[in-house]
Amino acid sequence: MQIFYVHGKLPGYNDLAKKHWASSYREKRAAMHYVQLCINQARIKPAECKQKISMVITDNTNRDADNIMSGTTKVILDALTNCGIIKDDGPSNVEIGSVELRRDKKAAYKIMVSMEDVADDVKSDLNEAQKLKIAGRAMIQGFMKG
Repeated sequence: MQIFYVHGKLPGYNDLAKKHWASSYREKRAAMHYVQLCINQARIKPAECKQKISMVITDNTNRDADNIMSGTTKVILDALTNCGIIKDDGPSNVEIGSVELRRDKKAAYKIMVSMEDVADDVKSDLNEAQKLKIAGRAMIQGFMKG
């Protein structure tokens, strides 16, 4: 699992959607560059398989939850793609995990992003299923003998 933090408020969906497209593009691009700096400082390694990306957003504002989560998720996924950490943010490469919003007026605005390999989970699930299948066969054979 890899974790990095983004300290500071990223634009929400409304911040990007309610402006002229050029202004919105500049704001999103500046936010992506900041996230890329956070990714580089955390020394995040490029993913070799599908990633489950989860976020915990500590918010000290009164913005709508859907506004915060959609804008933040978009900026972070695009930054991970631009950095080459993930190939693209499509469903074949990324699974969105939990996106939790914590409200705390006294805390600094920050985002914790965690990335974990999905393939490892799938392999362990397959191994577990295979073990159950073998155990089931052994039980059936035991019943047939007895």
